[in-house]
Amino acid sequence: MDDPESFHLLWPEGEVSLADLAHLGENILKGAKVPSARLDAALLLAHAIGRDTTALIAHFNEPAARDAVEKFAGLVRRRTQKEPVAYITGIKEFYSLPFRVDKSVLIPRPETEFVVDEALAYVEADSGVTALDVGVGSGAIAVAVAVARPRWRIDAVDSSAEALAVARDNAALNGVTENIEFMLSDLFTSVLDRVYDLILSNPPYIPEGSSDVLPDVELYEPHSALFAGADGLDVIRALVRQSPTRLKTGGRLIFEMDGSQAQSVKRIIEETGTLKFVKVVKDYAGLDRVVVAERV
Repeated sequence: MDDPESFHLLWPEGEVSLADLAHLGENILKGAKVPSARLDAALLLAHAIGRDTTALIAHFNEPAARDAVEKFAGLVRRRTQKEPVAYITGIKEFYSLPFRVDKSVLIPRPETEFVVDEALAYVEADSGVTALDVGVGSGAIAVAVAVARPRWRIDAVDSSAEALAVARDNAALNGVTENIEFMLSDLFTSVLDRVYDLILSNPPYIPEGSSDVLPDVELYEPHSALFAGADGLDVIRALVRQSPTRLKTGGRLIFEMDGSQAQSVKRIIEETGTLKFVKVVKDYAGLDRVVVAERV
């Protein structure tokens, strides 16, 4: 599939239905060992014709426009090179909201929705609540919280100016620009003396050199948002140790981690002496995924 000329020959010259086009794309992706070939082909074809997948299926028997065939071929080729679908289409859903993404930010994942769930469940007040999203990336956590709690005051920090630009775009896309203050910051360096009811984060937590990282992730997603030292806990250690002075008494630190890190994270929390471990929340696969700690 590395030869552009050979790849071009796979595509029909004459009229082809959208259904046949989707099937061809699926087969090509299967040949490239893409595990979600059918879904990816449908998402890419919908993007190529400017419709959602529901509309695509409703019009499956219609002929595909020639420019759609050519655009779809280009998108499928990118996917055979393991480029994630979200980067190809430039959009990813999170918490039932649309988010624009590019290679400067981590692609939002369903597991991170549990961070949002815990934030919303702990503090149900409509106003007077302050929250900080550390390592905001695409803005997924901050924007989802702001949409659900429009009267909260939310700060969002990231060490990447490019990521902050994407997060600002997503705040605008979802109508919460006025609800979030974005700051360039390495953890808490730009927060000054502010204290919060909630500190939320999806920090990097993959060990350097891990063999469990999928090619899609390893090749395309920003390594600074993924990897954190030999045991994957470098950023989590800093986040936990610096959070107590940024939290109000009774305030909570809620963040994502790898399923294998629960005991180590609990120990790091207890070592602070000013945070108490509250609970670990399991993800959809039943793995330990989100940890909750409280300022005492």
